[in-house]
Amino acid sequence: MKHYNPVLESVSPDVGSSFTCLKYHRDENIKSNFWHYHPEIELIFVHKGSGKRQIGSNISYFTDGDLILIGSNLPHCGMTNENTKNEYEVKELDYLEGEEAG
Repeated sequence: MKHYNPVLESVSPDVGSSFTCLKYHRDENIKSNFWHYHPEIELIFVHKGSGKRQIGSNISYFTDGDLILIGSNLPHCGMTNENTKNEYEVKELDYLEGEEAG
């Protein structure tokens, strides 16, 4: 089995904002569907879908209505792509004031 190191994903809020809210649809080319991490805390709402997720060393299943909180710098994969039945997911990335990556 091949081992991949997670990639640091750079996420920047809009000027004057402490969070970013993103919505990913199944039919879009989603760039977050790779093994990555970031210093921001991530909150994900799964709408009308199900599939498998990997967060850190845990592999489990998600289903519609799940609300997932991912901690700072915890490696994970995006959960909406052509291989899942997830219609879309909404992500909110919260920025911790005074925290720095690395």
